[in-house]
Amino acid sequence: MAAKGYPMKWGIMLHDKMYNQVYGKKRAYELLYSLSSCVNGLYVMPVAPKLKKVQAELSKSGEYYKKWRAKNKEKIRAYQREYRSKQRNKS
Repeated sequence: MAAKGYPMKWGIMLHDKMYNQVYGKKRAYELLYSLSSCVNGLYVMPVAPKLKKVQAELSKSGEYYKKWRAKNKEKIRAYQREYRSKQRNKS
């Protein structure tokens, strides 16, 4: 099941295998009703969206931030200089 939000895709399942996918819960139940007269054992289940490959790769232990820091060293140094000067001025 989807972790966040309402699932958009709904699947008609037959013996724990995907038989058909449709958008919308109402449409899935209408299709289930029409198919149930000829096939036994069908049921409706929400389909979890697939995670994007890029998102899955970058989410591992802060890889995105490590890459960003490696590319933007000058921005980080400028921020640190500004932060230190503000700290000196406070005391």
